[in-house]
Amino acid sequence: MQFAAFQTLLAAWSGQWDLVTGITTANRALPETEELIGFFVNVLPIRGALSPEESFAAVLVRTGRSLIDAYKRDELPFELLLERLELPRAAGHNPLVQVTVASHQELTAPLSLSGLTVEHLPPRGLDVQEDLTFYLTSGAQGVRGDFAFRTDLFDRSTMEELGRAYLRLLEKAVAGPELTLHRLVEEAAVPAGRTAAEASTDAPEAAGAAPGACWRNWSPPCGASCSTATPQPVKPTSSRWAALRSPRPGSPTGSRTNSAYGSR
Repeated sequence: MQFAAFQTLLAAWSGQWDLVTGITTANRALPETEELIGFFVNVLPIRGALSPEESFAAVLVRTGRSLIDAYKRDELPFELLLERLELPRAAGHNPLVQVTVASHQELTAPLSLSGLTVEHLPPRGLDVQEDLTFYLTSGAQGVRGDFAFRTDLFDRSTMEELGRAYLRLLEKAVAGPELTLHRLVEEAAVPAGRTAAEASTDAPEAAGAAPGACWRNWSPPCGASCSTATPQPVKPTSSRWAALRSPRPGSPTGSRTNSAYGSR
């Protein structure tokens, strides 16, 4: 439900109802990898082919099926996927997705390893490979949400409003899952003082700051933990978000690359 609600929110703010959001998967399922040292995390692209007229309940069912389908293939190497899709690579940019969601379980007990002293250190800041990463951490007090984002595209106030909009959308969706996405967008997802039409047609403002990242925790409120990069005021939508489902270079206008799990 959390992922479906976030994709709905992205659609509302970007105006792109057919979009791809990444999810992260970790750990080692193959015995051959047990003795390897490294960070075993993969990114799975999940397509959200949404329609403003469908109910959130229908989106929830379809999203669940897409996630199950994706997790069955979570060991597909990232490099192989790029090779098969013939996607161009660029330094500091994920060629598959520009927005990711990562779910974590809060460490509730000290980690005990024979012969070692282990200490858990909270992150002081993040360098993100995507425009926006949404971290969901489950713990004894509930679920905490954190944003890591590019400060040349978004500022802190935008992320704060994004977090508030997400909570409003969840509340509305739980109370009325039969509501259409259009209704949810009108009542919850669109920033205060703006209409759904304005949210989907705003042009991005220019931003001159160097790309940076900021850790934004909206429940409970975060401290002064942003990176040293100076945030620039950027409207909630951006050209990068509008390119979440951009056509492959050389393909017919309007065509899409089959780079994600999930279908209508």
